Amino acid sequence: NDVQITISGDRLDQQVTDASGKYRLGYPEGDTLSVEYYRPGYEIVQRKLIGEPGTTLLVNIALVPKQQTVSRIQIVAAQTQEGIAGATVLYQDRALVETVLSGENGLTEITLPVGHYEIVAGKWGNITRHIQLEITALNEPLVIELDQGIADDFSVDLGWEVESTASRGGWVREVPVGTIFNGKDLNPPVDSDDPGGECYLTGNGIGPAGAFDLDEGSSWLRSPAFSIKAGLSPALSLNLWYQVASGTPGNDTLKVYLENQADRKSVV
Repeated sequence: NDVQITISGDRLDQQVTDASGKYRLGYPEGDTLSVEYYRPGYEIVQRKLIGEPGTTLLVNIALVPKQQTVSRIQIVAAQTQEGIAGATVLYQDRALVETVLSGENGLTEITLPVGHYEIVAGKWGNITRHIQLEITALNEPLVIELDQGIADDFSVDLGWEVESTASRGGWVREVPVGTIFNGKDLNPPVDSDDPGGECYLTGNGIGPAGAFDLDEGSSWLRSPAFSIKAGLSPALSLNLWYQVASGTPGNDTLKVYLENQADRKSVV
């Protein structure tokens, strides 16, 4: 079940097999369809299906499981080479997404199908790293160095907190779903140009432009705490999208604060 079936040329929507592995494709004219069958953990199968008008073509596809292997990664501080415990390591191969936390000395271990992965490693107080890795049955242990820094591209969950009094539309960390209003982007369909596809946004969902608005209350997004040392001149920067297309003027606001954690007093 859940095999993704994609037809090249975007002439047909992507299909998925049901609980018994069955699926149906229909096309009004005799044609040759290039079809891909994909399920995480299995070898991809590509076939050309030649259909004749008014006929039914029965095709059984056998998927072969990929070989499983153990991937070991150590997360260390670039400046000291000391292991970083509690770092998040994410493996992604198309629809296959797995995460693991580093333990003592920054060590991780996970069993995965062989294949090509994007690996994301991060922990608050360090700069998140993105690397590409081909994982084979004979892969060697990998060391990933993280530089110190207060930054987050939201590819992995580094511990931001959400509080909300709104009836709907509070902050979420997701891949953006685009919406159109009067022919223009109201919500953009992609993240900013930083690595990864996730970001924090309000009102994310498939439907009319106003269906998932942040309404009837407020929603707060707070980062984990960090320290500012004396003698430095820190700067706060972010990629921000904010738009109000309709409704009562001045009724919607977006504010960015730098807070003293002790009493949550806004200092900026």
